[in-house]
Amino acid sequence: RTSVSLAAGSRTLRAEVDVDNSAHLLRPGLYAQVTIDVPRHQQTVTVPAEALIFNAGGTQVATVADGTIRLRKVEILRDHGTSLELASGLDGGEEVVVNPFAALSDGQKVKADDGQQTASAPTGH
Repeated sequence: RTSVSLAAGSRTLRAEVDVDNSAHLLRPGLYAQVTIDVPRHQQTVTVPAEALIFNAGGTQVATVADGTIRLRKVEILRDHGTSLELASGLDGGEEVVVNPFAALSDGQKVKADDGQQTASAPTGH
């Protein structure tokens, strides 16, 4: 059981849990610090939020390989505001186009700018 909401000042949540106390080591009134491991996807790739393209083809990211644009369909796992974790679509390490223009098309030849950003390598989260 949990309380209704997080305490704004401490960002804590009051919770009640059942714990095996067959050895009678825990007594009423004692406090404990607990860490809860939350399972997460093993591999995620992160891209800047400005790299996303929303169009009739779905959610995509434009990548550049050998001077050619490749539009890759992606699935967003988590939105962190300025960056996004992707569940699928990129392997990590690809050069991505940030702030792509609307007329950008798959197979289009381009010259990459030194300011290009790279999709982050997969990380365990």
